[in-house]
Amino acid sequence: FQFRGKITADDYNLVLTPALDRALEEHDRIKALACLGDDFQGFSLGAAWEDTKEGLRHWDGFERLAVVTDVAWMRHGLPAIAVALPYPVRVFGNAESEEARRWLSEALGLIQVSRDADVVTVRLIGSLDAGAYAHAEDEIAAAFAGLDGVRLLLELSAFDGWAGLAALSRHLGLIRNHQRAIRRVA
Repeated sequence: FQFRGKITADDYNLVLTPALDRALEEHDRIKALACLGDDFQGFSLGAAWEDTKEGLRHWDGFERLAVVTDVAWMRHGLPAIAVALPYPVRVFGNAESEEARRWLSEALGLIQVSRDADVVTVRLIGSLDAGAYAHAEDEIAAAFAGLDGVRLLLELSAFDGWAGLAALSRHLGLIRNHQRAIRRVA
């Protein structure tokens, strides 16, 4: 999305909201790129309210959000708000738009699962987003299948943490779903 001039509630209602709704009809979660260039003049009060409503309505609809801007209050304010969001948000300067696109397209982290007899090794690598857990859940269930008391080796040497609250929530859900099958953890 390109934000130009003064953004109003009508801009949200007529352009942004319908575009997000269409994208989320096709995909469970989306990656979004918001560019607020030199011609961006800010948000009206109505637009700020619509932005808040849209964020709450699509709370789990985003996989990642990249914001490209040199606007100082956006560059400093967004990271403070991002810690409360369930998806990773990263702010880039106007000269870094290609880096923002690359960040949206690359994997942030991954979960590797392997099994040797009754020992299951799970390696958490990089910064994990919720999508990494979606891919790993079936692998973990398959690795645990047929075992009476799993010995779990958790490898965290390359783990950089969770990229958003949704990833942490998926991690805790995975623990909840499999905790009874685990005999020991190292």
